[in-house]
Amino acid sequence: MPADGTNPFRWRCGEGGENCYVENGKPRIGALAKHLPGLCAFTDVDMLAEINGRCLLGEFKEGDGARELKTGQRLALQGLACNPWATVVAICGSGREMTCSSLALIVPYPRAALVWQPYTTEQFHDLIRRWGEWASRQQYPDASMLRALHRSVGRFPIFKT
Repeated sequence: MPADGTNPFRWRCGEGGENCYVENGKPRIGALAKHLPGLCAFTDVDMLAEINGRCLLGEFKEGDGARELKTGQRLALQGLACNPWATVVAICGSGREMTCSSLALIVPYPRAALVWQPYTTEQFHDLIRRWGEWASRQQYPDASMLRALHRSVGRFPIFKT
């Protein structure tokens, strides 16, 4: 990883052939949907950071007219927002350029409408910085916190112990 903390993808699609991650390495997660109940399917997340057990997740939508998340994606992000250690946002702008024209905080209520707020690129970058500072000050969840969480959720019988 470069000293500036960036983590560039090594897709090299301009070279063509076997060096293109999108063509040859990107998981085809749609092939696994048949193993999930109903209309449930896998999705990807455009942006994810974790600091001290706190997570910031972001989903980019290109351009000002693309403010709607597909129903399944919205429900998945709202489900992730139920985690008290997760902050989930939708960003309207350019994921390639890391620009932003509006932003919506995803709240953990099914069928809740997204409330988009005008947001500048500078405000978006500042939000990331402030979240990082806040998360850095948090204590990593200790074993007792994690045990309590696991007791409240219950054990998953599908996993062999």
